[in-house]
Amino acid sequence: HKATSVYYLYHHPMKMMWRNYHTLLLLFLALVLLTEMASGQPPAQGYLMYVWNDGFYGKNKLDIAVAVKEQEGGPIGVDHTLKEDYQNNNFFKGQGDKGQEGNNNGDRIRKRGRNLQPPTSSTWCPGTDPAYFDETAYPQCFDENWDSKVKRRHLWGAVRTSVPSERRVTHILLSRISDIVADAGPGSFACQAVGTDTLRATLREARAPTVNVQVYALFSIDDEAFSEADKVPDVVAWNQYCANCPNERFDGVAINNERFTTKKCNADGSEEFILDRLWDARLAADAGGLKLHMSIGWHWGWCSVGDGVLNNIEWAPPGSPSVVKPANEHFIDIADSVDVQVSWNTASTMATRATKAGAAYAATEGKPFWVLAYTNPSSEDCRFTFFPTVGGCSTGDRTMEGLWNAFDQMVDGGFVADPVPAARGGIHYFRGVYGTGLSDWPNLYGPNVIPYLCAQKEGIKISSSQPLFGRDRKHEQEEIAVGGDKGNIP
Repeated sequence: HKATSVYYLYHHPMKMMWRNYHTLLLLFLALVLLTEMASGQPPAQGYLMYVWNDGFYGKNKLDIAVAVKEQEGGPIGVDHTLKEDYQNNNFFKGQGDKGQEGNNNGDRIRKRGRNLQPPTSSTWCPGTDPAYFDETAYPQCFDENWDSKVKRRHLWGAVRTSVPSERRVTHILLSRISDIVADAGPGSFACQAVGTDTLRATLREARAPTVNVQVYALFSIDDEAFSEADKVPDVVAWNQYCANCPNERFDGVAINNERFTTKKCNADGSEEFILDRLWDARLAADAGGLKLHMSIGWHWGWCSVGDGVLNNIEWAPPGSPSVVKPANEHFIDIADSVDVQVSWNTASTMATRATKAGAAYAATEGKPFWVLAYTNPSSEDCRFTFFPTVGGCSTGDRTMEGLWNAFDQMVDGGFVADPVPAARGGIHYFRGVYGTGLSDWPNLYGPNVIPYLCAQKEGIKISSSQPLFGRDRKHEQEEIAVGGDKGNIP
């Protein structure tokens, strides 16, 4: 610029800024880019959390549904809300588009394909109580965990709990993605599966600075063929062809196949077959730049824990000399990280079983090692879980505070003879009871997350109507970042 620019900048700074608004715009965009680059840095190892297909929502299921609809269409009614209409069964008595306002709104919502029904004993969850944590008996109390922006705010709230930062969840294992990534590939007809845009939005939100969690695609077919290994290339293809930018990619693949429990210590080659298949998954993950995570049983490395008989297996990857070592050490060698199912709710037993599962070996190899705690109901033994069993259970502190205390004691040695300082806790699973609002298990709800809109940046059209998971529901406008939240969720 000429000398006059210096004069204007000194005497008329606002005029100069207005004249150079394009410069300010470029500076703003550069700041956004730097923020996005910073968000791409993976978090240090914190806690792990499973996110299965469905979770318990209880009566909050209605509140969430209402918030979703209000986000879609704006506030409902003038002096009442959709929630009140729903609870009072008003708008289901509508007279079409010419009825009263409440009826109009109900009719309009029904036309959106939401398929709401009047609250009855079969559609209305009786409450948030341990007795209703049974999806077979009370399916109306359960819902998908991440198919709307509002429900993902619960998920991100569980990731970003109010506990100290050293306890935050840094890795989630995301289920219900198999059919979506199976459609990944080159060509104009690929990447069109039901739920594709919602998965993209979920991954973008996970990368936002306020969340910053790593997301692994979770497969749990649990068959003897170890078919999870065949799913890894689908995730590689998703990252290559369906992700519109790095923030829409998975960080890794997680396998939950428990067939080894029935195959261990057999001399029929079934143990070696499972290791071979996990190695296939390892190669596929490496080819796509993905991390590989495996869930293991604490006793897999033992034929008899009580008698001290190890389950030693002679095995090695193709082309390498065979090595004899306990089964769990083979699993730790192959995977980038593991979680161990200790199936108990006291810190001392959790630490003992983690030690027997190979925690020290994982630390030596520099592999992340999570000790998995169940927070879902168990029909086998109430001591397996932190879930507050109906009728009570004498073992364990069955609260969220008790869960965190057990994790802390397991690591730092409080009341534990053999602590596992290199381990971290894993939560199985989101909305098993964790984050549900049941007594002593707070209903975790996070702030609105503004995802990076890499799809719009690259000129890719976001679908405005795509059913999710086979249900007839209008696709949320969450794919276009919106500030604030019109839904008031307790």
